This record gives sequence, structure tokens and C-alpha cells, in this order.
Amino acid sequence: MSSGENPGGVIVGGADQGHILLFDADKLLQGKNDETGGYLLADSKKHSGAVKALDFNPFQLNLLASGAAQSEIYIWDLNSPAAPMTPGTLSQPPDDVTCLAWNRQVQHILASTFATRCVVWDLRKNEPIIKVRY
Repeated sequence: MSSGENPGGVIVGGADQGHILLFDADKLLQGKNDETGGYLLADSKKHSGAVKALDFNPFQLNLLASGAAQSEIYIWDLNSPAAPMTPGTLSQPPDDVTCLAWNRQVQHILASTFATRCVVWDLRKNEPIIKVRY
């Protein structure tokens, strides 16, 4: 994702213990990490377990979906990352989110996969619209 503040873009990484890390791509590539403004832009620990899935919304690049253990899914507005939203209630039974993907034609549809199922979310309604199990 690139913005006016970070013209080279932002690199986002999911990590253990629920961390989501945002880095300034230009400063990271140049090795600039000093006390006046290093390359780490933010470190948020909202998830309860390892973050295993991330995807940027192709229509609104400031929106990031993240998925982790215990069926946790958060939608982050990177313009104000302090308060991510969750789509509906946690999927049951609790399981690790293995993949997330925004729909490439409808901006408010998000798919999430788990070990034995897939859930498609309508974020306008803040609820699942389809659940597939095998």
C-alpha cells in the first residue's frame, strides 16, 4: 500500500502472539532505523494467537483484513488502526484462519478459510452470507 506519507508503500507482516507490524518500505530498504523515525510505523497486538492471513482490499488500499487463531478476523483501517472491526461473531467451532481474500469485483465481500470450512462475509451487513463445509 502506498500513501502520501509513505510514497514507497507500506509493508505489513503478521507475526506470532497476535502482532501485526507495519513498516515504511523506503526506510526499510534503505536501512534507516533511527530515533527520529525508524522504519517500524506500528506494532499492534490485537489477535490472541499467530496472525496467519493478511489481504488488502483492492478498492480501498487503507483496508486490511487479518486472520489468526481462534477464528479471529479483523478489518483494519490503516488511517486509524487503533480500533479494528470484526465481521459478526466468531465462526464456530474456533479454528485457525488459514487464508483471507477480498472479492475482486465487490468491495465489501471477504472470504475466510479454515481447516474444514470456508465462510464468505458481507461486511455491509457484518455477517456471513455463505458457509461451506466438507
